[in-house]
Amino acid sequence: MILRTGKSVLFFIPWGEHWIVGTTDTDWSGDRAEPAATEEDIEYILSAANRVLAKPLTRAEVIAVYAGLRPLVDPRVGNGSKPTTKLSREHVVDVPVPGLASIAGGKFTTYRLMARDVVDAAVAAFSHEVPGSVTDQVPLLGAGGLAAVQPAAGRLAEDYGVARAAVEHLLGR
Repeated sequence: MILRTGKSVLFFIPWGEHWIVGTTDTDWSGDRAEPAATEEDIEYILSAANRVLAKPLTRAEVIAVYAGLRPLVDPRVGNGSKPTTKLSREHVVDVPVPGLASIAGGKFTTYRLMARDVVDAAVAAFSHEVPGSVTDQVPLLGAGGLAAVQPAAGRLAEDYGVARAAVEHLLGR
C-alpha cells in the first residue's frame, strides 16, 4: 500500500511475517556517516500509518528502525533552491566531454540501473560497439555459489535445525 501524506509518501511493504513502513524526509544535520531515525520520525510514521489502519500500531510493535541519506540533485542550487521534500529522487547523468560521465542523485535501491545509465553514457561516443550492460545479471557481493546452494535447502535446514521455509527465505533474500 502506498499513501501520500502531508510531507512524504508512506508505504507498507510485506517482509516475511512483518511489515516495512516508511518513510520520512527529515533534514539531517548530524554526521553523514551515522544517519539515524529520530523519535519524531518514528512517531510521524506511526501516526500517519494509524490514520489508515483498522488496528493501530504502537511504539512497542516497532522491532527495528533504519535510516539513510539521499544524494539529491537540485538544478537551481544557489538560486533559491527548493526544500528537499520537493526535489526529485531521480538520478542525473552528465557527460561534460565524450568518455567522461558522472552521476548524481538516485537511490541505493536503483544502483544497478544507475550503473547501467552512467556506463552507457560514458561509452556512447566510442567509435566501436560496446556490449550491453550485464549489471542485472551479476550476483551481489556474497552471492557467489548461490545457485549451487539453493537445491540443498532441505539439507541445510536439517544440518542447522531450522525450518526449511526459513532457509528458503534467507536464500531468497
